[in-house]
Amino acid sequence: MASAESRVPPIDWDALTFSFTETDRMFVAHGTWEDGWSDGSMMDFQPLTLSPAACVLNYGQGLFEGMKARMTPDGKITLFRPEMNARRAAEGSARLV
Repeated sequence: MASAESRVPPIDWDALTFSFTETDRMFVAHGTWEDGWSDGSMMDFQPLTLSPAACVLNYGQGLFEGMKARMTPDGKITLFRPEMNARRAAEGSARLV
């Protein structure tokens, strides 16, 4: 989110798309098969460190499934068809391995 010193404008949450939205911050978490995901943390926006052996770099292998969450006026969080999103992600992941 943009702060008073931010070089990017405040986020228009009602106009978000599934494309990149520039911000000053990013969330990073680390995961392993054995331990699962770390709690993660917010940090200043910066380049990512990525192994040259990362599958996403080899022959364009990768998967993206985006899902938006919205808050209703009474404070509930709603998702649009999360089961279908999870199914698409599972099917796409299966094709990658």
